[in-house]
Amino acid sequence: MHSTRNILRAASTVARGVPSPARTSFRSPHFTRSFIPLKTSLPVSRAFSTTSDSPSNIRRHLPTAAFVLILGGLSLTGYGLWQFYTSGVNAFPEPIRNDLRKALYYQNYGNDREKAVGYYRTALSAAMVHPDLRVDGPEVTGIMIQLGTMFQDMGRNKDAIDVLVMAFECLVHGRTMGTGNDSVKDGLTQPNQQDGLGSYVDEGQSQPQEQGQHGPRVMDGPTRLKTVGIAQKLGDLYHATRQDQQAERFYLWSVEQLLKSHDEKAQGGDQNQEKLENARDQETMKKQFNFDKLPSWMTKTDLGASLEALGGFYTSKGVYSNALPLYMRALSLIDQYSCHAAVLMCNISDALAGMKNMEEATGWAERGLKVGIAGNGQECDEGCGVILYNLGMLHEMRGNPLKAQEYYKQSTQHGLQTGFNQCVIESNKALKRMRESNEGTQP
Repeated sequence: MHSTRNILRAASTVARGVPSPARTSFRSPHFTRSFIPLKTSLPVSRAFSTTSDSPSNIRRHLPTAAFVLILGGLSLTGYGLWQFYTSGVNAFPEPIRNDLRKALYYQNYGNDREKAVGYYRTALSAAMVHPDLRVDGPEVTGIMIQLGTMFQDMGRNKDAIDVLVMAFECLVHGRTMGTGNDSVKDGLTQPNQQDGLGSYVDEGQSQPQEQGQHGPRVMDGPTRLKTVGIAQKLGDLYHATRQDQQAERFYLWSVEQLLKSHDEKAQGGDQNQEKLENARDQETMKKQFNFDKLPSWMTKTDLGASLEALGGFYTSKGVYSNALPLYMRALSLIDQYSCHAAVLMCNISDALAGMKNMEEATGWAERGLKVGIAGNGQECDEGCGVILYNLGMLHEMRGNPLKAQEYYKQSTQHGLQTGFNQCVIESNKALKRMRESNEGTQP
């Protein structure tokens, strides 16, 4: 596998093309800069009934709108049942198909995920040894992805890791490493992970196999995207369970794969063609997934997302010198005046501040603020709030309390206007701390 140094060198090669802003100054924020999409819920219309004796009376006394809602609800229920019995699980042999239908029922309708787990395990064990199914095919790995995603939703991160590692191994090697297919019959035995990701990859490619022995030597576009998505999710899960060495290896592998693919496609010089190929691969990957909906994390497999994930990992560990070139490369891939560019400039500023490069850090913060103010939407709103807070931290550390208070107040006001409560809370804490510190120094 490529070393971390090689990955960072590759990232910084393109990142040098991003111009630096004018220099001023900064400091790392004390609260997390995570830009989480708003979770909205739409009201659910409920069908109701009357106490009339006959259907004709019901029809006569119900308002037209209510009658339409009831018919609509029945239609949706019928459609849901039709979708349940005609979904992609029909691609599986009948015994496996029946277990998957029960698993989907208990997961989505029966409100009993433990029963769903049991049926998924039974289906997967059978699928892994079925003569008509390949372990690296979309059917078998699809069950693994579905089960791993449900485990994570249930808060069972270790179980999610076990299943998704198995999916990764099947896609890269065509089999489960260290266990073989037979062991899966007995409750999905955990694969041997002692050798880490180093046993899975070599020089940025899947481990070479003899033709026809354990799957393809080179992954096609959709398979590569699927494997990258799983690697990124495993990086997140390992990081969440404080297994940082494993997390780093999976993050690095995903970046490696996408850098290679990006560089290969970029040699033609046609960025539109590259985007078209990526879109086709994404669409193919969605069509190959035999369940109702591809998990959202499987669709975030672009190079920029992988670079940011690895950069965020290094930032969380305080290894800012590794995070910086990754953020810079991610910024070079997007519109420099977009809201997400403002977020990346904030992260670049944070990394530079962690490296004690205060002048450049402030320059990037101010640049990000200008971009965020010019844009619209939640990402811009939250980015501006965080940057204002960061600028307050900078001036506080530089011994300019009046300027720091000014930025903290702006951050508070911005948070109130945009509904960004965390920004309000942290900025008010900073202002309170400064007041108490000032009172303590007065005679």
